[in-house]
Amino acid sequence: MSVDKQVKIKINCIKRLTKENHYYDNEILKMAETISEMIEIDPTNYEIAKKNELLQETILTQKTTKILTVQYIKDLQMFVYKHLEKGDISQELIEEINLI
Repeated sequence: MSVDKQVKIKINCIKRLTKENHYYDNEILKMAETISEMIEIDPTNYEIAKKNELLQETILTQKTTKILTVQYIKDLQMFVYKHLEKGDISQELIEEINLI
């Protein structure tokens, strides 16, 4: 597999994980808002506990996604550093990496 193709795959993985992080940020805010509204209406509602469980799971999933993002970025940095000196990476991909 060519170096450019490997770099492109790594870039796309980081973009996907970043998109997932943004999704989880929004989902956590929505869930917290929903739970707050439910508590105001009926603090004894059974659904509140279930929503809180879902919220905690979403927070844990987001933390995992953030850890993976950092790992993938480090992997990309090491890969680029290794191949940049040889001139194996196209200028177009270098510019795309700088945008991340």
